[in-house]
Amino acid sequence: MTSTCSSPSSSGYGTLSKNNAVRNMQKQQNSVFGSSTMMSKEDYERDRIRWQQKLDDTSKRLADAEIVNSEMNQIKAELNKKIVEMERIQRPLIEQNRRLTERNRILQNEMKHCEQKLCHSQDDFLTLKDDYERLVKDNQNLKERRAFPEKLEELDRYRNQVLEYSKCITALRQAGLEKDRRYDLLVQKFKRLRKCISSRKNGETEEDRQSSFGGSDCSAESSISLNTITEDLNEALDKDIENGYQQIAREGEQLRRTLSVLKTGEYALEDDQLLRHQLICAQTTIAQQQVVIEQQQLQSENTMELLDSIARLQDQVMEQRSKMESMEAELIESKEMNELLEFQILENKENMEHEFEERQTLRESVSKDTMTDSWINEEDECTFLSQMSPLSDFGEACNRKCELINLRRSASLNIKQRELVQQMLTYIEHLEDQLLHLKIDTEQKMYQFALKETESATKIQDLEEQVEQSYSKQKKKNDLQMEVEMLRKREVELDSEKQMLNGEVNRMSKEMGKLRYLLQQKDEQLTLQGDKGSEQEGRIAKMKTEMQCCMDENNELRCQIRKHTESLQQFEEILAKKEEEMKLLEKKNARLQVEHGTALDEIQRLKEDIRPEIKTDLERRFEEYRYRLSCALKTVHEYEDEISKLRSRVAKLESERQERNDDSVVELEQIREYSEQLEEQFTAQVGIIEALKRKIMQQKALTDFLWSLTESDELSFAKVEDNLTRFKLSQQDEMDCQLTDAVQKLLRLVSANCSYSYEIKKKALTTTVT
Repeated sequence: MTSTCSSPSSSGYGTLSKNNAVRNMQKQQNSVFGSSTMMSKEDYERDRIRWQQKLDDTSKRLADAEIVNSEMNQIKAELNKKIVEMERIQRPLIEQNRRLTERNRILQNEMKHCEQKLCHSQDDFLTLKDDYERLVKDNQNLKERRAFPEKLEELDRYRNQVLEYSKCITALRQAGLEKDRRYDLLVQKFKRLRKCISSRKNGETEEDRQSSFGGSDCSAESSISLNTITEDLNEALDKDIENGYQQIAREGEQLRRTLSVLKTGEYALEDDQLLRHQLICAQTTIAQQQVVIEQQQLQSENTMELLDSIARLQDQVMEQRSKMESMEAELIESKEMNELLEFQILENKENMEHEFEERQTLRESVSKDTMTDSWINEEDECTFLSQMSPLSDFGEACNRKCELINLRRSASLNIKQRELVQQMLTYIEHLEDQLLHLKIDTEQKMYQFALKETESATKIQDLEEQVEQSYSKQKKKNDLQMEVEMLRKREVELDSEKQMLNGEVNRMSKEMGKLRYLLQQKDEQLTLQGDKGSEQEGRIAKMKTEMQCCMDENNELRCQIRKHTESLQQFEEILAKKEEEMKLLEKKNARLQVEHGTALDEIQRLKEDIRPEIKTDLERRFEEYRYRLSCALKTVHEYEDEISKLRSRVAKLESERQERNDDSVVELEQIREYSEQLEEQFTAQVGIIEALKRKIMQQKALTDFLWSLTESDELSFAKVEDNLTRFKLSQQDEMDCQLTDAVQKLLRLVSANCSYSYEIKKKALTTTVT
C-alpha cells in the first residue's frame, strides 16, 4: 500500500517541481531579464500600436524641429549676406567722400587763382588811376598856360598822348584776350578732371570686385582644413553605425531561426531537452541584445561628445561676433565723423558761394545802370585809339587837366565846345571822387578778406587733421572687416558641419526605425517585453539628449537676439545724439544766414550809394568768369544731391534689416512654444514608462512567489492554494489577480487529474490481487 501511495504522489507533484537544472536556468533567466510575464496577444498588440504611434509622432515632431532649425540657419546666412552687402554699399560712399575732399581742394586752388587775377586787375586799375592823375596835372598846367601858339603845341602833344593811350588800350585788350584764353584752359581742365573722376569711379568698382575675388584663397584653405576634420568624423561614425547594424541584423536572423525552430518543432510537455535548448537560445539572444544596447550607449556618448565640441565652436563664433559688433560700432563712429566733416565743408562752400553771388549781383546791377543803347564800332574805336599817344606820367595827366581848363577859358571855342570841356572836367572830378571811395572800400575789403583767409586756413588745417584721423580709422576698419569676413566663413563651415551631423542623425533615426520594424516581428515571444522597455529607455535618453540640444540652440538664439537688441539700442542712442547736433547746427546756420543777409543788405546799400556810371570791358569779362564759376558750382550741388540720395537709400536698408530682425524674434518665440510642447510630451512618455516599470516589477514579484513555492520541500495543494489566496489579497493590480486565478485553476485541474489516475491505479491493483 505504501508503494502504491508513493507512486501517484510522485507523478502528481512532478509537474510543479522540475529538476535542479531547469530551476537554475530559470533563475539565470530571471536574473538577466527580470521575470517571465503572461499577457494576452490583443493587449500586447494594442500596446505595441500605441507605442508605435507615439514614436511616429515624436519622429515627425523631431523632423519638423529640424526643418525649423534649417530655416533659421538659412535666415542667419541671409542676414550675414545682407550685412556684407551693406558694407560693400558703404565703401563707395566713403570713397565719394574722399573724392569730394579732393574736389574741394581743387576748388580752393581755383579760388586762389581767381583772387590772384583780382589782384592783377586791381594793379591795372591803379595804373589807370595813376594815368588819370597825370592827365589831371596836365590839364592844370594847360589852364595855367593860356598863350595861343603854346596851345597848338599842346594840341600836338595831346594827339601824341591819344596815340599812346590807344596803344595802351590795345595792350589791355590783348591782356584781356589772354585772360579769356587762360579761363578757357581752366574750363577744359575742369572738364578733364570730371572725366577722370568718372573713370576713377568705374576703375575703383572693378578693383573692389577684384579684392572681393582675391580674398577667397585664405577662406578656401580654412574650409579645406575643417572639411577634412568633418570627413574623418563622418567616416568613423559611418563605420560604427555599419558595425552596429550588422550585429543587429545577425541577432535578428538568429531570433528568426529560433522562432522557426519553435514553430516547426513538435515537442512534448515532458521533453526536458527541448526546454533546455530553448532556454539556452533565449539566454544567448538576451546577452547579445545587452551587448548591442551597450554599443548603442557608447555611440550615444560619442554623439554627446561631438555635440559638446560643436557647442564649444559655437561659443567661439559668438565671441567673434561680439568682436565684430564692437568693430561695427567703431565703423559707425568713423562714418559719423566723416559726415560731420562733409557738413563743415558744405557750409564753407555755401558761404563762399553766397559771397560770390552777392558780388556778382552787385556788379550786374552796376553794369545794367552803366550800359548804353548805342555803341561805337570797334574798328573805328581801334583806329582812333591807335592814333592817340599814351600818357607817360601822372604829371602829364595833371597838365592835360590844366590845359582843358585853359581851353574852357579860350575865346576861340563855341558854347557847345565849352560845355563839352566843362562836362569832361566834371567827369574827371567825379572819377577822382570815385577812385578815393573805391580805394577806401578796397582797403576795407582786403582787410576783411585777410581775416577770412586766416579763419579758413585754420579751419582747413583742422579739417585736414580730422580727415587724417578718419583715414587711419578707415585702415583699421578695413583690417577688422577682413577678420570679420574670415570669421563668417568659418561660421558658415561650422553650420555646414552641423547640417551634416543632423543628416547623419536623420539617417540613424531611419535605420533605427527599420530595426524597430524588424524587432516588432517577434510578437510571439513574451521575453522581448523587457527588451522593449530597455529600448524605450534608450530612446528616452536620446530624446533627452536631443531636447538638450534644442534647448542649447534656443539659448544661443536668445543670446543672439539680446545682442542684436543691444546693438539696436546703441544705434538709436547715437542717432538721437546726431539729431541733437544737427538741430544745434541748423540753429547756428539760421543765425549766420540772418547775419549774412543783414551784412549783404548793408553792402548793397553802400554800393548803391557808390555806384559808377560806366564800366570797362575788364569788369564785363570778370562777370563772364563769375557766371562760368557759378555753373561749376551748380555741378558740385548736383553731386551733393546724389550723395543725399545714397544716404536715404542706406537708411531704407537699415529699416529693412530691423524688420527682418523682428521677424526672426517672432520665429524664435514659435520655436520656444514648440520646445515647450515637446517637453510636455516627454513628461507624458516618462509617466507611461514608469507605469510599465511598475507592471514589470509586479510580474517579477509574482514569478518570485511562484519560484519560492516550487523551492519549498514540503508541498501540498492546500498550502499552495492558501499562499496563492494570500498573494492575491496582497496584490492590487487586476492583471496580477487574473494570473493568480489562472494558476489556482491549473492547480485544481492537476489535482483532479492526479486523483483520477490514483483511483485507476488502485482499481488495477485490486484486480491484480484478486
